[in-house]
Amino acid sequence: MQVDRFLGSTLAILLLFIGKGLVARVEPLRRYRISEALAGGMLYVATLRALAQSWLFEAASPCEIQSSS
Repeated sequence: MQVDRFLGSTLAILLLFIGKGLVARVEPLRRYRISEALAGGMLYVATLRALAQSWLFEAASPCEIQSSS
């Protein structure tokens, strides 16, 4: 899957705002000073992983992506 710059930038900004909300609501994230970008990115990865595990979404591993190039 390839993402153009506009979509990638939009997704990054959206994840930053989601991370800001997450850090504002979850006290351990604030206590350990987890950045908003990291929190949003980890939530994104966890969501994709859960979808891949439930077979609702098929994700290629980095090895598969590299070998197909």
